Amino acid sequence: MATANSIIKEHPAKYFRKPTVIVLIIISLFLCTQIKSENSTAIKEEKKLNAAKAAAVNVPKDPNDPNNWPFMEIYVADNKTEEPLKDVRVTGSTDKKKIITTDANGYCKVTLDKNKSKDYFSIYIEKEGFVPMSGYWGKQYQRTVPKELEFFLERATIIGGLVTDEQNLPVQDAKVTIDYYVNDEDEINPVQRINDFTINTDINGKWQCDLVPAVLHEYSQIGIKIKHKNYAHYQTWTSQSETIISQLRKKEFVSVLKKGAAVYGYILDSANRPIKDVSVSIGEGRYSSDNLKTMTDAAGYYEFPNAKKGFNILKVAAKNYAPDLKELNVKESAQEENFILLPGNTIRGRIVDVNGNPIVKASVRTDEWRCDGLDWNGNTDNDGRFVWNDAPSDEVKFGFHAKNYMGQNKVLSPSEKEYEIILSPQLVVFGNVLDDTNGLIMEGKITAGTIWNSGERLIWQNGSHWQRNIKDGTYEMPLTSPAYAYTLRLDLPDGRQTVSRTFDTNEGRVKYDFILSKTEDATKLRGVVYNPDGKAAEGVQVYLVKKDRYLNLENGKQRHRQDIDKSITDLQGRFSLPDCNDKFKLVAVSEEGYADVNNNEFALDPNIYLEKWGRVEGVVYVGSKPAANEEIIASYSQNYDSRDGIYYNCMNRAVTDQQGQFVMDKIAPGRNQISRIMKSDDDSQNTGTVSQHIEVVSGETVEIVLGGTGRAVTGKIIWPADELFTKTLWIYAHLQRKQSENPLAVMETIYSQVGEMPIPANFDSLTAKQCIEWYQNWSQSEEGKAYSAKIKAAMQKSHPQISESSQRGGVIVNSDGSFRAEDVEEGSYTLRIMINEKKGRYGAPNVENQVIGKVEFTMPPIDISNIDLPLDTGQMPMQIVSGKQLLQTDSNASDFTIETNAGIIKLSDLQGKIVVLVFWDALFTLSNSDSETKINDIFETYKKYAGANTIEFIGISGKSIKSYQEISAKYLRENSCNWKQAYIRYDNPIFENYRYQYGINAVVIGPDGKIIEAGIDGKRLGELLEKIK
Repeated sequence: MATANSIIKEHPAKYFRKPTVIVLIIISLFLCTQIKSENSTAIKEEKKLNAAKAAAVNVPKDPNDPNNWPFMEIYVADNKTEEPLKDVRVTGSTDKKKIITTDANGYCKVTLDKNKSKDYFSIYIEKEGFVPMSGYWGKQYQRTVPKELEFFLERATIIGGLVTDEQNLPVQDAKVTIDYYVNDEDEINPVQRINDFTINTDINGKWQCDLVPAVLHEYSQIGIKIKHKNYAHYQTWTSQSETIISQLRKKEFVSVLKKGAAVYGYILDSANRPIKDVSVSIGEGRYSSDNLKTMTDAAGYYEFPNAKKGFNILKVAAKNYAPDLKELNVKESAQEENFILLPGNTIRGRIVDVNGNPIVKASVRTDEWRCDGLDWNGNTDNDGRFVWNDAPSDEVKFGFHAKNYMGQNKVLSPSEKEYEIILSPQLVVFGNVLDDTNGLIMEGKITAGTIWNSGERLIWQNGSHWQRNIKDGTYEMPLTSPAYAYTLRLDLPDGRQTVSRTFDTNEGRVKYDFILSKTEDATKLRGVVYNPDGKAAEGVQVYLVKKDRYLNLENGKQRHRQDIDKSITDLQGRFSLPDCNDKFKLVAVSEEGYADVNNNEFALDPNIYLEKWGRVEGVVYVGSKPAANEEIIASYSQNYDSRDGIYYNCMNRAVTDQQGQFVMDKIAPGRNQISRIMKSDDDSQNTGTVSQHIEVVSGETVEIVLGGTGRAVTGKIIWPADELFTKTLWIYAHLQRKQSENPLAVMETIYSQVGEMPIPANFDSLTAKQCIEWYQNWSQSEEGKAYSAKIKAAMQKSHPQISESSQRGGVIVNSDGSFRAEDVEEGSYTLRIMINEKKGRYGAPNVENQVIGKVEFTMPPIDISNIDLPLDTGQMPMQIVSGKQLLQTDSNASDFTIETNAGIIKLSDLQGKIVVLVFWDALFTLSNSDSETKINDIFETYKKYAGANTIEFIGISGKSIKSYQEISAKYLRENSCNWKQAYIRYDNPIFENYRYQYGINAVVIGPDGKIIEAGIDGKRLGELLEKIK
């Protein structure tokens, strides 16, 4: 039976379908991942031959076509029977509106464009009951358009589901759109693919699709989009979750449509006149496939009856007017959003080459604008000029591209002047691939890596646009994207790998030969994988995980196609991978089991021994009732090593059935944590309920119950009157048992009781960072683990309430302050909330605009009478704990007296000076590269002003343990930083008074004892001191 890898097989019979010539048999235009048997019976071959002759088509030659053919000839057959398929719909990219169907002999021809098809050509083939296929050819794919192809379509299987509303009632006439996508374009062509199959739900809310392959491709996903006029749009991409796939195949996958909220308004010009035919869109941004669009009517009115709740970008554009947008937090009630559009502005430019010559037909496209982007595009005229008369009044990022030139991004704003954009010749790196005897290496692949901006890390790229195959011992890699610099990587079939030098984008056409030693051992990382029964394991996938080359495993499979080195073991269980001089982990995965070893373990023993997967069987409760259709996630606890930047994610997902039950059968042996997923009202954030930590034993089953012991809690937090809360918010919430003592201060006491950690024997010769690494390694030793156990036991004995103070229930806080917590047990709780400004739905939190606060509540005793009733806390004002916004400019700085390495310091004694308080922690700083950069920026600012009598720098760190204080002092000496340093218990009021929580934070106090600015980093500190010195 065919799989998702079913491709094309060339059959001799089809060459006799032409009437006048006998064509020599070409065995195959493309190698196939699944080779079908050539041993068809003589009768079947004769039938096919006769059908081919009967279908003879006279194909004229086009003398203007360099390839000498005007058509691609298509032959389509049933994968199983090999019989021709009639009425197969074939669509070519040269005319997507024209659908061609195959005749009784499975034959049709698709017109080619002699000018465009060489650069790009695609076809899409579909027939009811069969899995559709698509193919792509052209220069960027390094595939020449073939003259003729025969497709074998696989008979499809059926998936289906149910669409309901939030009351679990079926939704009729919902429009369900199915896509099936394989993210593996380099390996397979053509590939099985479903493009926008659409069907409506029936009276019972059910739907089904009969186009899905029996076996899903390793890197495939099924996309489900659902639209209905009375609900907000729904969209999801299923991963390779066996539970979800099983539900789809059983036609039991449930999608819940939620009510949206109306967004409406009027769009007027500056004279308050309505503007008709304004394009209005709302959604998650320009790259979202789920945006809603409409046009204004004659009254300038628009309306979206069911916009998705939560973050949205509302954008308007019209000819002759400047565009505008708003970031919205769509809530329950209808929102009126009106616009006054001003006349458009003009941005004009001229694109030339390095010699000043105009570049004709260069592409000009708008890109980023404000928090989103714009979609205007154009081309230069015969003099290289372009003009855009409908531009906004502010800056817009443009992309400029032309054939054979290096692309360029540039930020422009309206101006009377004409901008000049100079495009340099494209970077083309070419050369030979040689061994050290100058012999050509004939096979291999070149991959491009980009450094997008100065100072950023190298990122290896995926996709055919970024890769080239070696051809006859040579390669040529054209690079046109506007990166800061490029690097190339050579991968050979035998596992050898090498990296080129870095190429600047202005080098033009440059030759670079890859030379590899012929006598050198082809791969340094060689080993054997054994199954749990001790036998050599064939077909095991072994991944090389190292810095900046990540791996995501989900349910025992690689979740996404990633740029990571992988080897599949042979019959003897052998694997080979490129050498790696850095620290690494090898992760081995198969249906039989799992294993991971680090570089030190592999050096001692190159054999990898798989352990059987563990299994988890569970039931989930919300209150006293089984929870159906809930997503469950389990994460392996040993998958991240921050010391080495080595990251891999080994997780499992499942969805509960109608009885609240779930199964996960590929759990990595060892410590895992498992929880139920909760989502915010707008689906923009999710979190887990309180995690259960489980020890999974190889080959054994763990039975667990999630929930059922606590109640839900609902309420609404009243945000403070602050400008931050008018922005789009990034919210993180953490629920823990209420504490009467500062946990960090308690930890300091516990450390003093248990005793100090040892100090490295060569402490004086180590750098501060090496000391931190020594302690991190020591903590994993038997001695270190025993010390940690003593700390934990002492904490449990003296402060059991703190020992149990980790998150005690899942909680989601929505942007309007409403919240819901699940599985909250009896006791008093603190709900801590970190709120940041966020730009865009998926934007990172802006730590420069942050507030940290808390609310408190008490859960009364729980019994059968109230376990299913949420505790409603009502409205609760948030108490501010920390945040830049709360240390207001010109407010009086809290006085303090602290002991430093230079003696006692009292803030009020420093009146007349600028005081800079630097809150920092050596352990946190040296364990995190971003934090290390931030403290170094502060050091540079300190050095610049260290001699100024009018400025006093004071470093403040938690007292912690003595060894960490010595490491801090060492780090200060290494950076020539002689500021006054204090080590203070975390229960000292200075931390609360100056709103310090963690990380690196600077506060500037003026000569008058008033706050100038708080919560700033080193760069801002330098700018501020330069301004006020």
